[in-house]
Amino acid sequence: MESSLTRTDFLLSVLLACFATALTLYATAQWGPGLSTDSMQYIDSAAHLAKGEGLVTGVPDGVRRPLTVWPPGFPLLLAPAAGASWARWAQALLFGCCALLAYAIVRWADGSRFGAAWAAALTCCGGGMALQFAVVSSEALFLPLQLGGIWAICAWMNNRRETLLWLGGGLLGAATMTRYVGQGAALSIMLLVVVTAWQSGRSRLRPVIILLVASQLMLIAWLARNLLVAQTVASRSMAPQPIEFDWFLNVWRVATLWFWPEGWSRWIRHPATLFVLVAGMAALRKRTASASASRARAVACVVGWWITGYLCLMFATDFLTPRDQDLDVRMLLPVMLPVVCVLGLAIPSGRHWKVFGTGALAIFLCVVGVMRTATQAQELHESGFAFGSQSWHQSPLLDTARRLPAGAAFASNQAEAVQWHLQRPCLSLPTAADRGRDHAGLDAERVAVFQKARAGQVCYVLLFKQTWRWHAPEQVIARELRLVKVADFADGALYRSTPDN
Repeated sequence: MESSLTRTDFLLSVLLACFATALTLYATAQWGPGLSTDSMQYIDSAAHLAKGEGLVTGVPDGVRRPLTVWPPGFPLLLAPAAGASWARWAQALLFGCCALLAYAIVRWADGSRFGAAWAAALTCCGGGMALQFAVVSSEALFLPLQLGGIWAICAWMNNRRETLLWLGGGLLGAATMTRYVGQGAALSIMLLVVVTAWQSGRSRLRPVIILLVASQLMLIAWLARNLLVAQTVASRSMAPQPIEFDWFLNVWRVATLWFWPEGWSRWIRHPATLFVLVAGMAALRKRTASASASRARAVACVVGWWITGYLCLMFATDFLTPRDQDLDVRMLLPVMLPVVCVLGLAIPSGRHWKVFGTGALAIFLCVVGVMRTATQAQELHESGFAFGSQSWHQSPLLDTARRLPAGAAFASNQAEAVQWHLQRPCLSLPTAADRGRDHAGLDAERVAVFQKARAGQVCYVLLFKQTWRWHAPEQVIARELRLVKVADFADGALYRSTPDN
């Protein structure tokens, strides 16, 4: 970055990056990284890619199909050594990159060393980041690409060097190729460049064309590929849903978890978060008032446009598609990290009483974050998370399934976990009727697909007590599919379905 960093800055930023890396490695040392259903899709796609089979996925039933639901960025990262071990190291190193970039952005914008260290520390410890990087997820790649893109656009606004615009556009495009929702931020930044270039009065179209090519060419090529091989853009259907005002309240509720533990009373979390954000914005306004604060103004401006674009596309995704999404901390991490950088930039330096008060509040936020993160990292180290947790590695139901005949078909309400742990294809059970809302029966279309997929084989059905809201109760599944119970276990039940059923 353009600002000359001292040796102290270099050592401090590397130290914080190493802390983030070590934190992830410790949290995943015993049971490996946490695994969600999406995690297994990423790793499986990477494994097919490493074998030269292209961007396809076969989770959980073993039937290869083109990868379209997710963009290819994260599988490409995992492809060199597709597996949980490489994913664990990749995520740890990417976490370190996030801390490094947060520090560097604040210092580049002439923020104080304390403010930069605070931003990097909160990047490590705010919002349950230890958990987010302990689970194999595309956010691990998206977040450093996001921060790098934000800096590059800020640097371009500061000196108009076209190489920075190419770099920023490329990073924004790579972020979108990692998570589709990044397109909202990319389009928002493009609009900012249009406004900035128009105000400059010279070469108005050139910066826009550069950013358009750099950020959109990869995405256009990918979506065209999807249409050619799968006759769909991204396997997403459009069906407008009623807009719920609670969505905005949920965004705010999640934002209160950036700085404070969820166990704290909302009567503390909500006003405390409001105070931190309002005080930070007031300090930033004063900080950027001087004529010499052009870099700080650029960071504040780009972050504001980025967040607006990201939230707008997320809002559109929630209410223009029928897919239900739970708004959680993970989905708002791309908002949290830029906000943390801006707040770090707002922390003043000097020996005034306001500076000491701001420093005390910042240190308190860090202490709370460190305590929460230490507890979380220890829990992850001892028990793991999701399908990569101790309970799944030591599942009695899975142990029994390993001894079943090799020619039998498997089906489960946690098909991805079964496929991962047993390394055998597993059919997904039909969901509840009415898109998972009517739990009194099963979706008739999905039942027909399921019966056809098992093709008259003897099928063992693993019904785990851990289930999803769109699944019907065990009794309904057993009745509708005419299953015969074989045995009960602590974590679920084993059923059998013969070809005659």
